[in-house]
Amino acid sequence: MKAILGLIFAFLLSGALVSGFLPRVQPIDVGATVYIRVDGSIDPPDAPISTIDNVTYTLAGDISDSIVIEKDNIVIDGALYTVQGMGSGDGITLVGRTNVTVKNMKIKELNRGIRLYSSRNNILSGNIAVANNRTGIYLDYSFNNTLSGNVVTGNGVEGIRLLYSLNNVLSSNNITANTEYGIGIDSSSNNTVSNNNIANSNYGIGLLSSSTVNFLSGNNITANSRGIMISSSSDNVLVSNDVTNNEWGISADSSSNNTMSDNNVANNSNGIGLGSSSNSTVSDNNITNSTSGGVVLFSSSNNVVSGNNITANGYGIRLLPFCSGNVFSGNNVAENYWMGVYINESSDNVFYHNDFVDNAQQIYTLSSTNVWDDGYPSGGNYWGNYHGADANHDGIADTAYTIKDTNIDHYPLMTIYKIPEFPSFLIVTLFTIGAVLTVIAYKRKHPE
Repeated sequence: MKAILGLIFAFLLSGALVSGFLPRVQPIDVGATVYIRVDGSIDPPDAPISTIDNVTYTLAGDISDSIVIEKDNIVIDGALYTVQGMGSGDGITLVGRTNVTVKNMKIKELNRGIRLYSSRNNILSGNIAVANNRTGIYLDYSFNNTLSGNVVTGNGVEGIRLLYSLNNVLSSNNITANTEYGIGIDSSSNNTVSNNNIANSNYGIGLLSSSTVNFLSGNNITANSRGIMISSSSDNVLVSNDVTNNEWGISADSSSNNTMSDNNVANNSNGIGLGSSSNSTVSDNNITNSTSGGVVLFSSSNNVVSGNNITANGYGIRLLPFCSGNVFSGNNVAENYWMGVYINESSDNVFYHNDFVDNAQQIYTLSSTNVWDDGYPSGGNYWGNYHGADANHDGIADTAYTIKDTNIDHYPLMTIYKIPEFPSFLIVTLFTIGAVLTVIAYKRKHPE
């Protein structure tokens, strides 16, 4: 027995002596900033990132700080590992980078989950749980980047923010429960936002501070305070979005020359609103089941509201004080349960070729005088509660329809007006052509 214990002791002692001559293995430090350097090296070299070709880099573990990318033309695959901070700093940083793909990354608890600054032609895709950051994804002074298939949720300010950025594409992202904006586009132009699901933020999409020529299409925007808000911005196009169950569906404040067409704006407190806005077009939208107003204008002028289905709202159309020069034509204003049109201290607006059918009250006008027809033979509006004679069978009643005082439709229509349909795909096609021409002009002025 003594011999066996002696052998064991000798073995342990020899092992201890030998280990004193072996290099000590340091544990992986995942709590420091990781760099992918210009030469392709990983710094620190024991960070949990691997590469065999200096082109594709794959995470092999979580990182409790951030990753700074200094190399172009590479792919960073998070492999569903997490980059996590302590409420400050940026998770993934690209400054002046080109052709970098960041995918399959989980990023949380940072100031900005992913930040692109002065970077172009990069792809951010399939990143999930970009959560509990101040901003999930932040682009400033960056262009021609693609953000697709990301899950951006629970961030303190914005899900995605674009600042002074142009020609970026945001598509098929799931953006929910961000405190301020799902997507905030600030002083940015020529961006395309399509087919995103955006919910439970204060603002679904914000077009802010002179943002121009942005294209929003096919987005599902629901359960926000404002679905789409345009503020001090112009020449943007909103086509075929589904904007439902918000306090305001679509609203424009101090903005001009925007187009809102072929959107489904349903079950909001207010459908589409223009405040201190001008020269915009609201056309061919389905605006239904707004508990207050379907289309609401305040202190706005020279806008066109045409071809919309405005039904089953509280008020179909509301003109609050100081609206003038607006044209309402070809709208179906029906089954609104307070009234079809409410006008207060707003004059010199024009209404023609609208169908007013089965509203609780067709029109209420206060201290306002407006034009209610387009002359003869074009005609006025169809009034479901008026059936005049038409002796010469020209489709126009022989006697006028008096609304109140000087508000008279001199040429009421005998039958419901049917406007020619303008296919929505043509709107998209025309805008796309315009966007391409704009990009070409920009590149000519700003050669690389």
